[in-house]
Amino acid sequence: MRAVWAARAGMGRLRGRASRPDQTVASLSGLVAGERTLDGRDRALASRMYYIAGMKTAILPAVRVEPALRSDAEAVLEEGESLSDFVSACVRDGVAWRRTQAAFLARARDAVERSEREHSGITPQELLRRMDVRLDAAQQRLAAGKARAGP
Repeated sequence: MRAVWAARAGMGRLRGRASRPDQTVASLSGLVAGERTLDGRDRALASRMYYIAGMKTAILPAVRVEPALRSDAEAVLEEGESLSDFVSACVRDGVAWRRTQAAFLARARDAVERSEREHSGITPQELLRRMDVRLDAAQQRLAAGKARAGP
């Protein structure tokens, strides 16, 4: 529960609102009751705080980077966003990408194995022949279109 209060207090500090948890909760009570809505930045911040409020934190290892890279990273930070928030979001996106990529590769391997097992695939030569047929048809359509258009 302490993490929730800390996150709510942090949200207030970041957006220039009440910094005490009870004041922040009071200001957020209108949101719960549906009396007011959040704009884009407040909504993103509230979503991030809600996400991190209930979890225990872990620390990623420090990463040494060139000063130019750090400057570039700081230059693209949004208002109220810290470098830690940015790095955390990048790591989260990278993990999601790698999971998606691993799932795709697993499906591809399964499809290849199933094709080999069932002998349901086509040979590379047959694939190339079909692609040549499609290419010839497309070239003929293109040539016919140019012939109609004239010089």
